[in-house]
Amino acid sequence: MRACELLTIVGEVIPSVKGFQKRLAAQKLAYLIERLTGQREHHFMWHRHGPYSRGLAREMRRATPCEASEELVRIAKELIMRFGEAAGDPVKGLEIAASLKMLMEEVYPRPEDPVEELLRRKPHLSREEVMRVYSVLTSL
Repeated sequence: MRACELLTIVGEVIPSVKGFQKRLAAQKLAYLIERLTGQREHHFMWHRHGPYSRGLAREMRRATPCEASEELVRIAKELIMRFGEAAGDPVKGLEIAASLKMLMEEVYPRPEDPVEELLRRKPHLSREEVMRVYSVLTSL
């Protein structure tokens, strides 16, 4: 999955998102798609807003719009819709979902309760929105 595809999809599905928020959504979307499909292309680490890939960030800075495969568009739209509905905002939904996924699978030591750990790390989030996103994430 190329950075240009991610930016194009985010731009089409969430047209109001620009700049940093667009790149943030693309980062979280990439992380979720890679982890849910098992096709890991980028190295992600925990950052202030959850999973972050320096390599993907570099690619996004150089990317120009390009066409994405129908399958990638389908998966991305579904994730954006489901997590966006759960959180009340698509970018926030992607950030919560990607952060929870990383806490559940890739952070050491693994927290006993990823919801509580996320609320501790990101106190600006509400328990209700995190629980709704967690419910969607665990149903996938």
